Amino acid sequence: MDRRKQKIEKVIQNELGRIFLKNLRLPPGTLITIVNINVSSGHQHARVYLSIFPDRLRARTFELLNQHIYKFQKLLDKRLLIRPVPKIRFVLDEGGDRFSRINKLLKG
Repeated sequence: MDRRKQKIEKVIQNELGRIFLKNLRLPPGTLITIVNINVSSGHQHARVYLSIFPDRLRARTFELLNQHIYKFQKLLDKRLLIRPVPKIRFVLDEGGDRFSRINKLLKG
């Protein structure tokens, strides 16, 4: 894998985490985890894979994030020294859902 791409993904993950902590008001008890970042080969776009708990607040929280995506993008543009800064897009990570379903099935 391209080392530059890996570095960009890590920097975006760290900075978005800080931005979320400082600028995002979530319903009490809501937890967002940035599971993965996937930057396109030309470094123009970045998919941000998120895990949101609890399940009952997932849709509402995801909608809230997407309503503020331009604000997050502007903050990211200011913080990152790389150019161009990839345009972010939020994606719900389904890995946690699969784990939960398998875990429930195993417990019977």
